[in-house]
Amino acid sequence: MPQKTKADFLKGVQTHLSAPNLPIAYVIVTEEKEFVGTFSLRQCDMESHSHLSPWVGSILVHPSKRNQGVGSILVKSAELAAFEMGFSQLYLFTPNKAAWYGKLGWETVEKALFNKIPVTVMVKRLSQP
Repeated sequence: MPQKTKADFLKGVQTHLSAPNLPIAYVIVTEEKEFVGTFSLRQCDMESHSHLSPWVGSILVHPSKRNQGVGSILVKSAELAAFEMGFSQLYLFTPNKAAWYGKLGWETVEKALFNKIPVTVMVKRLSQP
């Protein structure tokens, strides 16, 4: 099997990142190609809750971009992406940010354990922005 070049690898990553099926990852960068943040949409994020779908996860904001509203933008972007894919609701779990997500319109579904850690499972009903 021939060795992959960097260009082949990047083409594969780009294909994966722009695929219409889940899972899909989004990476946000500045015009200068500096990392801002990321999020993923997945069919399932908790095996114990596989009846709920889809899920947003891996929400990450670069430390230098925190406390500037970027997290809210990432969450709203995830909601919009899921809505545009035809989903009417979106789920997530959080160990310690339920109040913050609540301010963004997310509702608590239940408290659960994920890898022995207490988490809050939440849902957002999606609608036309």
